Amino acid sequence: MRLWHPLHSCGEGWGGEDLGMTKPVTLNARRLRRNMIDAEQHLWRHLRGR
Repeated sequence: MRLWHPLHSCGEGWGGEDLGMTKPVTLNARRLRRNMIDAEQHLWRHLRGR
């Protein structure tokens, strides 16, 4: 049982079985955050254009 993984230093999962779960979740979160930022910028552009 490995408690720490050199490629996984952000502290989201402790065991080896968590490593496979956290990567897709963080990728989805990053993608969602990017989509939200794009939507915000679009909204502000739209409001400023009035």
